[in-house]
Amino acid sequence: MSGFTDSIKQALQHNQSPEHVAKVKAVINKMMEATKEAIELANLMNNENVLTFENVGSTVSFTCDKILSQALGETDIVTVVGRSHDGSLYLASSESDAGTIMFWLELAKQKIITEALKGGEA
Repeated sequence: MSGFTDSIKQALQHNQSPEHVAKVKAVINKMMEATKEAIELANLMNNENVLTFENVGSTVSFTCDKILSQALGETDIVTVVGRSHDGSLYLASSESDAGTIMFWLELAKQKIITEALKGGEA
């Protein structure tokens, strides 16, 4: 990290106009925010409070109402994927951004596959 800091200091020494300093600071702030978000996401993925898939790889199933009621008050984004009573796909999400929805669905898919292969909990 010190190499990066030294590079920034050198750049500022060569051109110390207020506009240049403001641009460099803005880039640094964006990088710091991205780093914070990555750390938060890594912590979230390792969070032991996340609802586990206790029935992955077993013959035990839970009712839809039980699973949905467990999520109440525990999530800030939720996407529900299921099968309607008529057999059609049911998909609803509190998130409107398709990229965010896909990110969480892919993360869930990875976790389910990994844990099913291990024969443990997701």
